[in-house]
Amino acid sequence: MDALPDLVNSRDSLVARLGVLALGLNDQVRSMLGTLRNPSGVVVVARVADVMSFATGLETGDVIHSVNQVSIDSLSSLRAALTQIKPHDPVVLQVERGGGFQWLAFDME
Repeated sequence: MDALPDLVNSRDSLVARLGVLALGLNDQVRSMLGTLRNPSGVVVVARVADVMSFATGLETGDVIHSVNQVSIDSLSSLRAALTQIKPHDPVVLQVERGGGFQWLAFDME
C-alpha cells in the first residue's frame, strides 16, 4: 500500500468530482493491496484538499466497486458514471474497506 503513491500521475489519476487521486486495479496494484473480495474497481490513493473529498467519506485505501449500482472497473468507467450525476443528486458508492463492503452515501456537490 505504501508504494501506491509512486504509481500516481496527478493529471491522469485525479477524479475531481470525488476529490481523490485513484488508480485502476491491475495485477500490480492488486498485488500491493492483497486479497480483495471483488477484483475490479478503483483504489483511492489520496484525497485532494477540497470540500468534496471530505463529504464523500472516502479514505485512502478504499476500493470503489460501484457508483449508484453501476459497476466500476477502471478510472474511465468511474469518471463516466460520475458525469451522469448532477449537482445535488444523491450518490451511493460501494467500497471495499478493511476486507468488508461498505456503502457511502452523500449528495454530489
